[in-house]
Amino acid sequence: MFDSKYFSACLTVDHRPYRNLAAWFFLTAAFFVHSGVALSHSNDYLATIQGPHGGSLQMADIYHFELLIRDGEVTVWVTDHGDQPQDTIGAKAEAMVINNGERVTVALAPSGKNQLVGLNPRIKSTPNNRVVLTVTMKDHSPLQARYAPGAEAKVETMQHHH
Repeated sequence: MFDSKYFSACLTVDHRPYRNLAAWFFLTAAFFVHSGVALSHSNDYLATIQGPHGGSLQMADIYHFELLIRDGEVTVWVTDHGDQPQDTIGAKAEAMVINNGERVTVALAPSGKNQLVGLNPRIKSTPNNRVVLTVTMKDHSPLQARYAPGAEAKVETMQHHH
């Protein structure tokens, strides 16, 4: 009354489906970590770190804007949320630098692979600079980022009303 084929079939368990499930979980986790979804961030967080070029970071829409002010120059590097450089050809930008009540506005032009640069001898690099940056990437609506020392930066999407 003992059927050895039945008994051995009950003891033999195919673990291969579990290996596939484990591989699926591993690949899914790797995708989210690599894509930055698991490491999501906000402007509050970006305001606490320095960009790769030593500038202040903010994001708007799908872009990160790293702003660096030197005497006479404003430079912005544009990347996506994965820190991949974004082409600035065809982009238009303007920075209004406010320091001790004096406002200096400078147009920024594409320069290099993912840079926007503007020159004006009245721009001074000080820790008190406040900046309103307006960027219009090619085929996109204008975006605005605000940089302020010691305060949370604010980023807005500007809407065009005709």
